[in-house]
Amino acid sequence: LLVGGVSLSGVGEANSTVKVYGANNALLAEGPVNALGLFTVTLAAPQLNGGALRVTLTDAAGNVSAAGQLGVADTTPPAAPTATISASGTVVSGTGEAGATVTVRSGASVLGTALVAANGTYSVTLNAAQINSQVLSVTQADPSGNVSAAATATAPDLTPPAAATALLVGADGLSVTG
Repeated sequence: LLVGGVSLSGVGEANSTVKVYGANNALLAEGPVNALGLFTVTLAAPQLNGGALRVTLTDAAGNVSAAGQLGVADTTPPAAPTATISASGTVVSGTGEAGATVTVRSGASVLGTALVAANGTYSVTLNAAQINSQVLSVTQADPSGNVSAAATATAPDLTPPAAATALLVGADGLSVTG
């Protein structure tokens, strides 16, 4: 049983030694199995980002068991993605965690989504051009559903002002009001 990503408890051969390995066969913990066959070891680093652990037991004679496998839940959200909006206000692009889904929002409205490629880049074509200095929110969710903090991107201001109305030329012919 993996508790909080930092300790592992289990059952094994009494008076043997338990070893826990992570990615690249890195030894994360080693400890004794007590006379009742129970053990608890503290891992060298929290294991909270998915993957698998391998657990072996070694008896007093030096015999090593086959490795037991333990999946580790991914509970760590990715970092906020980078985000830049195109000069036309139609595409948001940047970098994120490979395999994550990027979502671009204006307020509560979703403007588009995209999957981050294996090289860490993404490009979201927006369902409507954002051309009036809107502040867009960009998040990414990893495959385990952990959502990042939001990055922001400000849309360009391509919207001209409304035409002036109710214009009057002053009596002096030199001024205009409206």
